[in-house]
Amino acid sequence: MQSIEKIVLIGSGNVATELAVIFIQKGLKIVQVYSPNLKNAELLASASGCDATNILLDIREDADLYIIAIKDDAISELNTGLRLPGKIVVHTSGSAGLNAIQNISDKTGVFYPLQTFTKNRQLDWKNIPVILESSDASSLESLKSLAGSITDSVFEINSENRKKLHLAAVFASNFINHILGQSKGILGEDIPFNILQPLVNETVSKAFELGPDQSQTGPAKRRDMKTIEAHIELLKSFPEAEKTYRMFTDFIIRKYKDPGTND
Repeated sequence: MQSIEKIVLIGSGNVATELAVIFIQKGLKIVQVYSPNLKNAELLASASGCDATNILLDIREDADLYIIAIKDDAISELNTGLRLPGKIVVHTSGSAGLNAIQNISDKTGVFYPLQTFTKNRQLDWKNIPVILESSDASSLESLKSLAGSITDSVFEINSENRKKLHLAAVFASNFINHILGQSKGILGEDIPFNILQPLVNETVSKAFELGPDQSQTGPAKRRDMKTIEAHIELLKSFPEAEKTYRMFTDFIIRKYKDPGTND
């Protein structure tokens, strides 16, 4: 197993930034940041105490690990233009396969933190799942050691199952956040958005404790058609939210044939 101490970050966005912060906290050294946008690379490099570059040929070859933290669509360009033979090279994508970087090195892997990241927002890494995959056993052990230094939640999951996980995460995070945005729009300026927070917290907590099917409540499950019709009338001023409401109401009504007695 190769010890990982020196890391090159290929990318300068939210994921790369958060990884730089936690790795430095754990005593690891970021030795270089690459980004096609030199200013972005320099910003993260300055915060990390290292050099920056926007030229692929200038990426250092003396690091222990190279982390590609960029948009999925841009990974293929690196796969054709970057060569780091014998080096451990990983990407952080939830949906790209291990083969997406197979031309860069003979030691490739995935280091996928299952979390939503925003720069300058502090996170408790000990509870963030990190999903691993590797082309070889030795690199996998090195990645397990690295992941274990920042979190208690490390999983080895292959590319096909990771794609399912990423899709589920889009539903559980991105779509829910969008729906919360619609909720905020309905409330307008007269009602504070955070009035919904206890409800949202209990909904999520209950879903994981009891299961989503057992914790479903609301007018659609009860088939409370008068309330549903009143809601739709209120939503005439919010056409996009009305579409969302109608779609989810229809899903829930069809799913729960017995309306039950839940609130």
